[in-house]
Amino acid sequence: MSRTGSWALALIAAIALAALAVIAAFGPRRPRARKGASAQPHTPLPADIEGALEAALAEASRKLLDALQRGDPQAYADQFAIDGLSMPGLGPVVRGRDAIAAAMTQTFYRIRFLQTDSSQLDVRLNGETALETGSYHYVVAANRTGIRRTLRGRYVIAWKRVAGEWKIALEAAQPEAVGEVSLPIDPTLTY
Repeated sequence: MSRTGSWALALIAAIALAALAVIAAFGPRRPRARKGASAQPHTPLPADIEGALEAALAEASRKLLDALQRGDPQAYADQFAIDGLSMPGLGPVVRGRDAIAAAMTQTFYRIRFLQTDSSQLDVRLNGETALETGSYHYVVAANRTGIRRTLRGRYVIAWKRVAGEWKIALEAAQPEAVGEVSLPIDPTLTY
């Protein structure tokens, strides 16, 4: 295997482990009882709380995407908690708001984001933390050559409420991962 292939495999493994750690921290989703089953039914969030949470996270995500399009590294980093962790699909893992701003300064020196879009797939709330999964689609251009590229994939973000605002505790990207996730389904449970 080439050196690049080994590096890519190690990065994918690290992202998968981080995502599993975040999911484990939130605990398994409680299954809903099937008709006639004795398991405790899953209690979804009340519609007003679920809607408010999704709206708050969508607004925070909008600020993040706006910062990418403006090429504003500090505005991007400000969406993270002070000790936030960024695991971009390309590049090193970065910890802390100041380090994230520095990393984004380097990114914006190399490329500019022409179009940014993301789509929430799932949001789960656990007290003052929330786990969001979704997909992204960016069009970027190299600053030196102007050559355009499309970047797409999936992401996971662990949000935490800090002084009444949702900030990113951990974000991880999974580049080039597109399409639906197919998991084995237990026929006795409804998720």
